[in-house]
Amino acid sequence: MIGQIQFTNIYRVSIYLDYAATTKMSDRALEEYLRVQRRYFGNPNGQHHISQNAKAVLEEKREIFAKAVGARVDGTIFTSSATEASNLAIKGLRTTRRVAVISAQEHSCVLSPASSSFEVEKVPGAVDGTIDLEALEKIVRDQATSVGLFALMAVNNETGVMQPLQEATEIVRRYAPQAKILIDAVQAVSYLDLSWLFSFGDMMVISPHKFHGPKGVGVLYLKDPKSVSAIIEGGAQEFEKRSGTQDVASIAASAAALIEARERVDESWAKTTIARDAFLKGLVDSGAEFRVNGDRTRAIPSIVNIYFPGVRNEEMIFLADYEGIAIAAGAACASGALKPSHVLLSMGMSKEEVRSSVRVSFDSESLVSEVKEAAVTLGKIAVKLGNPSAL
Repeated sequence: MIGQIQFTNIYRVSIYLDYAATTKMSDRALEEYLRVQRRYFGNPNGQHHISQNAKAVLEEKREIFAKAVGARVDGTIFTSSATEASNLAIKGLRTTRRVAVISAQEHSCVLSPASSSFEVEKVPGAVDGTIDLEALEKIVRDQATSVGLFALMAVNNETGVMQPLQEATEIVRRYAPQAKILIDAVQAVSYLDLSWLFSFGDMMVISPHKFHGPKGVGVLYLKDPKSVSAIIEGGAQEFEKRSGTQDVASIAASAAALIEARERVDESWAKTTIARDAFLKGLVDSGAEFRVNGDRTRAIPSIVNIYFPGVRNEEMIFLADYEGIAIAAGAACASGALKPSHVLLSMGMSKEEVRSSVRVSFDSESLVSEVKEAAVTLGKIAVKLGNPSAL
């Protein structure tokens, strides 16, 4: 018992509902990692045959990543994470124009390097969770000749809302054709057509640990490899774009995960839709008062952001964890700080509403029975926390 709330067995089997933060490696990816780590352990930048065999594996996997989005092989750059890939795209961008137009809902790995490298113009979000296109047009039109970079997520990592990439990029191309466009596709790999997404941008970033690959790998796609210079010096790896010895085994595992994710796009969409709908129905049945943040009809089915009136999200997360249920307040990179989500604030929500919101995310692995159980438990917690007299 914590306070006056009675809980069941703390040692129950965990129910993981934080797939937007990370996923576990698939069996196929793990098997590929072990195979390559054992057989092709050489440094891929060496001269002897052990190294050259590792190099051959590395380039084979690079071709898989390039073909998945219709990118150039020499424009497919491996990094240690999507954060590093975003930093490379932004800090390494060759441009004399000093204005970056950034959606206010972007991940901190885009907002932070942009703020230190450019004069940033943030575009507010709309109530439905999308970028405000009218505000975007005004900003780009007013500073047309100064814009060097435009960055926009394909799918928001906190709300799951798909951004209007076509409309937004058409505005930027119309007024600032010289600007390079960066697409964050980290949350999109298992659900959307990557070639279609890349068609709207000049640069794109993905992260294998979001689709059952290993952590420690990121990928930056460049339509024009000459548009970016290295920001990490000390070697000539990755076409002189990123120094450091590549983790061939992790890259190979990432390629296996990518193939698997692309094979299962329709299945993933269908299964996570069932899981999400079962979860929301469970919340309704629990009697809890709640609201979904953002337009659910514009979102991928794997992420839902929920506002529970009168409930502090850190208390909800703590008590849910005590019950064996893993949820989050927002991006894993920032949620530990317990600061109000800049994504939700940009949608016009109050700080109080933001502090009462949590993110629940699903996967094709999510079991409907567990999702329903989690919804009932979270609903009960919300009812009790939102009604102190019931404690």
